[in-house]
Amino acid sequence: ERSPVGIMGFLLSVPTGLKQSAEVIFQVFMVGGFFQVINDTNALDAAIGSTIDKLEDKALMVLPVVMFIMYILGILGVVVNSSIAFIPIGVAVAKKLKLVPVVGAAMMYLGAYAGFATTPMGPFNTLMAQSIAGLEPMSGFWLRMVVSIAIMAATIIYVYRYAKRVSEDSKLSVFDEIDWAEEDG
Repeated sequence: ERSPVGIMGFLLSVPTGLKQSAEVIFQVFMVGGFFQVINDTNALDAAIGSTIDKLEDKALMVLPVVMFIMYILGILGVVVNSSIAFIPIGVAVAKKLKLVPVVGAAMMYLGAYAGFATTPMGPFNTLMAQSIAGLEPMSGFWLRMVVSIAIMAATIIYVYRYAKRVSEDSKLSVFDEIDWAEEDG
């Protein structure tokens, strides 16, 4: 059934949406501001550079480690809505590794959502569904945990293989026309 919106409803929809999403918006601004302070002091750049220099030819191993951390935070539901605020950190890591930005975004976003989407204990996507279905809370935990780990492993393998492939030949990237790794700033 149709429910048209009047002029006032249309004009008030943006402030209403901002009010309803205030918590997420605030969190993104705080993480973004934190990232900017860290970026301006070059602390993150130095830490990433130092880690990559120590790893030398195994520098791509940073990807699975960061993705696993984001996966754990996703399982716990800690960074689900704010995972987008961590993408600049992922892009900074990708830039240091001379990779395309989509690898940095994938590292943070897919890591977090592989955990959230398959969490065996999430209050919203698992426990509420079990309650609606009339199942005992946390039943089937170990099966869901095995599936979650398998999906995370597949996600890490996919992103790692893509990163390795584009590091060897950037023409294989969806961003092959952007030479962003050479730019400063």
